[in-house]
Amino acid sequence: MRKLALFLFVVGFTAVQLTACGGNPTPTPAPTSTNTPAPEVVVVPTALPTPEPTPTPTAAPPAGKEVTWFVGPTLVECVGVAPQTCLQVKQNPDDTYTLFYDTIQGFAFEEGYEYEIVVRIEPVANPPADASAYTYTLVEVVSQTPVETAEVIGTVSYLARVALPDDAILRVQIQDTSRADAPAIILGEEVRATGGAQVPLPFAVPYNPADIQDNRDYTLSARITDGQGNLLFINDMVIPVISRGNPTNGVEVMVVPVGGSGEVSLSGGLPPELLGQPWQWASFSDPAVGPGEIADPENYRIQFAADGTILIQADCNSGSGIYSVDGSGISIIVGPMTRAFCGEDSLDTRFLINLGAAVIWFTQEDELYFDLKFDSGTMRFVAGTTASGGEAIAAAAPESESSDTIPADMIQIDLQGLADSYTWEARGSVPSATGPGGSGKPAHIIVTFDGETADEALANNGRYLTIFPVEAYKNIGGQPVISQITRLEELVATADGRTVLPADPMPLLPPPTSLMNRWVQFADLSFQDGTGVRYVSEAPNRQGIGPWMNLGTAYYYQGLTSDGRFYISLHWPVSTTALPDTPADVPADIEAQSTDPDTYDAYLQATKDDLNALTPADWQPDLAILDALVNSLTFKQ
Repeated sequence: MRKLALFLFVVGFTAVQLTACGGNPTPTPAPTSTNTPAPEVVVVPTALPTPEPTPTPTAAPPAGKEVTWFVGPTLVECVGVAPQTCLQVKQNPDDTYTLFYDTIQGFAFEEGYEYEIVVRIEPVANPPADASAYTYTLVEVVSQTPVETAEVIGTVSYLARVALPDDAILRVQIQDTSRADAPAIILGEEVRATGGAQVPLPFAVPYNPADIQDNRDYTLSARITDGQGNLLFINDMVIPVISRGNPTNGVEVMVVPVGGSGEVSLSGGLPPELLGQPWQWASFSDPAVGPGEIADPENYRIQFAADGTILIQADCNSGSGIYSVDGSGISIIVGPMTRAFCGEDSLDTRFLINLGAAVIWFTQEDELYFDLKFDSGTMRFVAGTTASGGEAIAAAAPESESSDTIPADMIQIDLQGLADSYTWEARGSVPSATGPGGSGKPAHIIVTFDGETADEALANNGRYLTIFPVEAYKNIGGQPVISQITRLEELVATADGRTVLPADPMPLLPPPTSLMNRWVQFADLSFQDGTGVRYVSEAPNRQGIGPWMNLGTAYYYQGLTSDGRFYISLHWPVSTTALPDTPADVPADIEAQSTDPDTYDAYLQATKDDLNALTPADWQPDLAILDALVNSLTFKQ
């Protein structure tokens, strides 16, 4: 492989550029506010990176001739036949550095200097396998120029409850990630042994200020390996630094475990001994009247699953929901329930209301207790007498009396004529994928419309509203989720008196795989039990430059309940005649302008100006009607 790379390097000076971490990480983003009218939209230009043209390879001289090379000031980790360090070399001062995998005989490289050198290239007769077909010999050092250096300083941490091995190695790189369709360019790197130290781990990565351009994007890549090179942790979010007002000091990098190296809880958070066991509601202590025993406690049962879902039997009705635990705190969302009439003396409604009001959990003498919010009472549960709780709860209500509707006292939405009906389901937690871009979710509620299933809506850019428990999502999603929630909290906190558009990016959960910086029609918007923001944007997984189309464009609402416990995320496709519908509808001149790095910024700004100038009624459906739907949302916990 190295032999081939060197051959290409000599013939066309296009050495394969391998880096220790060459992928673009994912994007980057708190809670009370009064209802705030949507402000007049004020356009704020958004500067996006202008990709650098790829240098045109120039023909190398015939073997046995001399060439002039420019050598960069740092060595870079690379992989040839085995892991190694490589020089960064280019033929012309304005070219982009490529990696050089071989050695230059007689060249004593010293980091911190840029070199102009003359090298003699000669062929090797019958070279061994995996060895270079050429030798490289220093003829002359034309210049050796010291490089002014600066540093990006910060710390690397993680949330997993696991200690680093004594031989762990931390590697942090500064990368130029302006081009979404090209490998990252490494501008600086620090590699050091941790020596048994634990997180947070400090770093200081040097770079050359002369390499920085204000209109380009620079990010950090961090990874922790063991002494054998096995990857343990890696960052899976975008960490912007240096340019566009981003920091160079106090940078906090959160990394996530790879390949099971860390133990991150994927359950609702209750200890194992409370899971899988049906719990019967035995008594209720009312602050006003004191404790009271529950008649027929076997009719009011709950059962917690490890994935964050909960089965519920409320007398003759049954259903499910989700729960999340943060220390001694607990949140329960009662999900879809059958709605049969259980009799005048039934406590089914009170049982469901109490579950939704639980805020503290604790155990005492093998019994389970929930304290309700506002000190409104305490529920006491005892273990059921049967281990068949899941089946018994699921079969509690006669099918003839069941109707799979949403409890009227839990979620209410005025659909504003945009749909005829809505339904929901409770979904269990999803573990994060290993490596960058992990997409774990806690147990959550997803609401869909007009009979479309959740899987159909998610797969087809459909209409859906998701309710996530905030603390559980932070625990399972780590820094990518924390960043999105923090960004929303920042926007909510600055809503009062807002007169200009906020800066990029927009918040979104689940976390997007690209920076949410192609958006328009921003407004602050409240719902009945909280507040947030709405905007119109493209699909959150778009990469690189290109035309903006109706395909993939949607209305997004991101909100927090007033107590900060739940995150509301609404996705609703929208379109406008001001945009082409599909790639086949993009005019040739727009295709050319939007895909040319030299004209893309101007195209994007003009498009955003045009879209921000549209009225709500210029969109289908009308944005004002979607706003009214959001404003009507009532979510009682």
